[in-house]
Amino acid sequence: MWKKEHKRTIVGQLFEKKPIYFLFFLLIICSITKQAEGFGSFRLFPFRGFSKSTEHISVNGIDRKYILHVPAKRKMPSGGFPVVFVFHGGRGSAVSAELMSKMHLLGRDQGFIVVYPEGLYKSWNTDIISVAASEKHVDDVAFFNQLLDRLIAQYKINADKIYICGISNGGHISYYLAEKAGGRIAAFGVVASGLSSEQSYLPAVPKPVMVIHGTEDKHIPYDGGQGVRDRYLAAEKTIQHLIKVNQATAEVLPYQPYPGFQSLPEVNAFYYPGGERGKDVVFIRVNGGGHTWPGGGGYMDKVMGPTSRAISANQALWEFFKSHSRKKGL
Repeated sequence: MWKKEHKRTIVGQLFEKKPIYFLFFLLIICSITKQAEGFGSFRLFPFRGFSKSTEHISVNGIDRKYILHVPAKRKMPSGGFPVVFVFHGGRGSAVSAELMSKMHLLGRDQGFIVVYPEGLYKSWNTDIISVAASEKHVDDVAFFNQLLDRLIAQYKINADKIYICGISNGGHISYYLAEKAGGRIAAFGVVASGLSSEQSYLPAVPKPVMVIHGTEDKHIPYDGGQGVRDRYLAAEKTIQHLIKVNQATAEVLPYQPYPGFQSLPEVNAFYYPGGERGKDVVFIRVNGGGHTWPGGGGYMDKVMGPTSRAISANQALWEFFKSHSRKKGL
């Protein structure tokens, strides 16, 4: 009993004589709480291996939100951090993209920043389909550009290694940004997404692209036609369009999505190299896969269809991304 009272007295005396210690203690507790809940931008613990924050930026006078994951500085490559943007699908949010993909876990390990932007009206404004964001003329290109400018100002970032990807409507905005802001993007990827027509994507400067699509996707049908909301080109017709746009070779080559990948009948990978003049196109067909992120959260499988565990979309996308740099023109 005496020992407990003695210890309490010492702590009390410390806080009484040095109130700054008590304030610092409160800051630590608040930081732990905020980090656990994912709120705020207070990053007191870089030794944890990363910092996570929910941020806001004003674009054309409108408050825009995003979730940011930054690895520890010791993970930073010599040229600065690469950045991967992951865009949520329609009716989604930055949080849903984070939970679905968990791309930030790979970012912490491999040393790249991950950004989960949030669309207004739970959608993205593109020329591919009509959603609330497009009907209200939301300027998502400005959002992307200003957000990227902010990141470059705040962190040591390799501006030649900026990558974007997304699922469904997040794939639509990935196509759209690759066309409208492609000068800033090294490569992009689309998962469970598509084009409404060949005119939906006609970039002046083509970019390397990886497409991942499940054959049992009912929302954006693999074979094209009417989906749950809109009509789309067949996935294979989209790939042929991308090959043409990217001036890639029509001859398909074997492709290993990432080191350690175990080849299974569930996954077929097709590589169309850009060669000296064109840009690479990679198509990963997930046989039996639904409108989902392979290897990601499967909490919506009953609605969206099966989530494949035969391949990790995160690892496949990152392996593709890191082999392409805007500066090198690869």
